[in-house]
Amino acid sequence: MSALQNDGAQSIRPPGEQAGTQPDGTSGADAPRRMPDELLHELRVHQVELERQNEALHNVRLSLEDARDRYVDLFEFAPVGYLTLTRQGTIDEINLTGTNLLGAERKQVLGRRFAHFVLPEDRDRWHVYLVDVAKHSGSRDCELRLLRGEGACFYARLNGIGVTSTADRIAVRITLTDISEQKRMEALNESELRLRMAMQAMSGGIYDWDRRTGSLYWSSDLSQVCGIAPRDFRPDRRWWRQRVHPEDLRLIRPVIVSALKTRTNQFQVEYRIRHEDGRWGYVADRGQIVRDATGRVVRVVGAMTDITASKHAEAALLRLNDALEEKVVERTAEVEARSQALAEAERFARATIDSLSSSLCVLDEQGRIIATNRTWREWAIGTGDRVARARGCQDCRATPFRIPCWSAETATSVHDAIQDLLARKRRTFSLEYECRAPAGSSWFEMHVTRFPGDGAVRLVVTHDEISERKRAAEDQKRTAERIKQLGLHLETLREQQSAMIARELHDELGATLTMLKLGLATTAEEVASSEPLHTKLYGLLEQADAALRVVKRVSSSLRPATLDTLGLIATIRWYVTQFSRNTGIATVLRLPEYVRLSQLGNTTVFRIIQEGLTNVAKHSGASKVTINARKHDGALIVRLVDNGSGITESDLQRPDSFGLMGMRERAEHLGGTLSIGSGPDKGTQLMLRIPLDS
Repeated sequence: MSALQNDGAQSIRPPGEQAGTQPDGTSGADAPRRMPDELLHELRVHQVELERQNEALHNVRLSLEDARDRYVDLFEFAPVGYLTLTRQGTIDEINLTGTNLLGAERKQVLGRRFAHFVLPEDRDRWHVYLVDVAKHSGSRDCELRLLRGEGACFYARLNGIGVTSTADRIAVRITLTDISEQKRMEALNESELRLRMAMQAMSGGIYDWDRRTGSLYWSSDLSQVCGIAPRDFRPDRRWWRQRVHPEDLRLIRPVIVSALKTRTNQFQVEYRIRHEDGRWGYVADRGQIVRDATGRVVRVVGAMTDITASKHAEAALLRLNDALEEKVVERTAEVEARSQALAEAERFARATIDSLSSSLCVLDEQGRIIATNRTWREWAIGTGDRVARARGCQDCRATPFRIPCWSAETATSVHDAIQDLLARKRRTFSLEYECRAPAGSSWFEMHVTRFPGDGAVRLVVTHDEISERKRAAEDQKRTAERIKQLGLHLETLREQQSAMIARELHDELGATLTMLKLGLATTAEEVASSEPLHTKLYGLLEQADAALRVVKRVSSSLRPATLDTLGLIATIRWYVTQFSRNTGIATVLRLPEYVRLSQLGNTTVFRIIQEGLTNVAKHSGASKVTINARKHDGALIVRLVDNGSGITESDLQRPDSFGLMGMRERAEHLGGTLSIGSGPDKGTQLMLRIPLDS
């Protein structure tokens, strides 16, 4: 004790105070008597304070334990489930209510993913909801279907919020509420709403009579069915006897009595009821009798429908049936008359078809012959097709008939064409073939046509002998060829005569006029000076010059001498220059240096260019012409284009376009081609192609 007191005295000595002197001025000898008492007093004070603080701490600890117990009770037995999930959706904490909702014990739930308790159809929505809650600070709601125990399912509302726990780990706290009853109530409300809407959509009303209480319920539409205002609608036995037609009352009673006795528990009657305005309406009453366990009637439930409109419609239908029966009698007479007319028309059509000069048969969708005319039958006998003379050929699917002069290729093409016609891939097919015989050959034309429309497929096959037409066509072709050759021969003769006349004019008449001019000039110089005579002689000299120019122009127009001396390219350049000088139309030339053609080829190319430029000057109204000639792939290609008004298709097809026809004939005679049409800039374009070895 003294040691404690000494230690305490040393511990409470004020700093800087000497050991031998006391604060009150007493000497160091009195200090040992006072220090233990004061120290003991202070220790007791501290002890009391500590005891009071310990008691307060004990009370706080008890309060905390009590609060903790209350919190645990509130947490465990809350009306909703509380769960704490990791960010990955694993259950960290769950209260007792939550385990009851999930139908499992706490140890079976902790550590499992919450998605295991979500219905598979809703798991995608759950994962989206979990990510959304973890990302945002506010709370989020979601409704899911969860599994409880052995596969039972219930509706739950989830309210979650993301929180950050220790170690900065994000967790999700969720409250779980069972809303299955709410969902059932909503479903019931929807069913009730649909039922109410269905009742409103009905064209009638319902009633419910309780025998035990005597109460009668009816819908608001029942008064409308009966044609009575709602305020006056008070249905009872007396009211029904007054409103229902007396005749119908006698009919209704046996039906209801029979339902009660036979226990069919159902009845259906129709009767008339008097509306408020005095007119009678029709109603259909369908009822259901409800019995108790002993078989006694306890309720009658039924529905009444206004069938006035249908009854009136039935009456109208009966009247219409009577009218229809009269119409049927009339129509029957008309059908008989039309049948006779149809038979007569069929006979007439048969006679008409048999009178046709063309051989005709009809094929069905299988390719079988189902009808022929007389000419066909006679023709089939003549060609040796004995089978077709009877009831149709036996191998109709391969070929509808046999022609002895057909080759294998011809038969195959006919077969393929008929199959395409039957498959609706084409509408017509034509074939010309020749049958050779020792006495001579004959030509035939076969034409196959499919019936129009979407009905059954029918093919009409016609055969006509076209020997005369073929011979006439061959004669016409030979005549046309001879006329063409004659025209080309005449053109050649004309060119030769033009060349001869040009040479005669140039050589004979030109020489004569030249000698005359020289004689006149010499005479004018030798004659004595006489003004009138000189004037007359000079006038004659000018006339001689004019005559020489005319001779030169005429001979050049008949056939340019340069065509035989300088060649085609030089002649084109000379002629185009003269054309531009005479017409004022600008020309652009793009010509090769040299082209080697036959004399006839040179003449043809020059004459076509000459005719083309003449047409430009006469008809196009152009101000510019471009001539482009080039050698390509063994041919000379000449392109003449103007910027005029162009040429129409009707102008090309005119029968009096002799210039165009002459140009084409010249080109074709040398194995070339000529095309004329509108150019890219609306002008006229002439394209000539002549082989270089023509």
